[in-house]
Amino acid sequence: MAQGTVYKSQTFSCSVPQTDIEKEEEKIILQQVIIFDICINFTMKMLAVSVLVVAMMALTHGVDAESGNGTDASKNGKHVVKRATCASGWSVCGGRCFRFFPTATTWSEAERACLALGANLASVHSRADNEWVWGLINNKPAWIGGSDAQQNNIWLWSDGTRVGYTNWCTGEPNNNQGRQHCLHINWDGKKCWDDVECFIRRGYICAKTP
Repeated sequence: MAQGTVYKSQTFSCSVPQTDIEKEEEKIILQQVIIFDICINFTMKMLAVSVLVVAMMALTHGVDAESGNGTDASKNGKHVVKRATCASGWSVCGGRCFRFFPTATTWSEAERACLALGANLASVHSRADNEWVWGLINNKPAWIGGSDAQQNNIWLWSDGTRVGYTNWCTGEPNNNQGRQHCLHINWDGKKCWDDVECFIRRGYICAKTP
């Protein structure tokens, strides 16, 4: 070997050049892979949407169950509480239906009128009840269901419920000369209660369960 001669190594590729047919087949395979990925993604998205739709249908069904006729129902062993609904002209508060009648009547006449509607003169059991009733009477005195006619100073609601909450005006009830046995609200333009003679004529508020 002659001194100073340099030999260069050559690198040979082992790959065989692709033919046009092979290139086309590779292109088709790549397209199929892409289409497969798209289908998978679309299927997963549709599955997620389907789950969401089913959940929304279940939620809607639950809301519909609550908007029934106001009674409790047991179905498939589950207790369902339905939202109270009231007839036209009545308004709902605390699960009861209320209605103000401006016609001036005595307390007993008002109670009979309420009974004819499947109701009683309204009983008031909380500040929220009191505010609601006061909001219905247009700032006028009105009969509610309290009476101590059976026993002086022992106040009872005409619907049979217990008297707990009270909102007497200052100095009331005073049972003036032993004649004041019926309860009205908004005495002297206030939201408080006063005992008055039962023969006085007032508008009245009926209340009933749906």
